[in-house]
Amino acid sequence: MTIATLPLKEGGADALMRAASDHIVAGRRQSLTDADGLVRLELERRLDDRFAIFIGGDIFYGARSGIFGQFSDRSRFVSGIRFSL
Repeated sequence: MTIATLPLKEGGADALMRAASDHIVAGRRQSLTDADGLVRLELERRLDDRFAIFIGGDIFYGARSGIFGQFSDRSRFVSGIRFSL
């Protein structure tokens, strides 16, 4: 479930163009039966029509017996480049 996708705005002449190409995605998933879950954050910047760079992370929380909590020591940070055809 994505909670929000927010465009980032900057000052200057190209503010409207960049607002459409830069965004933050925040999401949260929670187990229905256990008190555990996952929080996901991502920041993406479009470089042009084909390339984007991103950074983000997944944070697992809760009891180790839960579906998400079993990964609580495996939270991660990710970064990369996306290419679109």
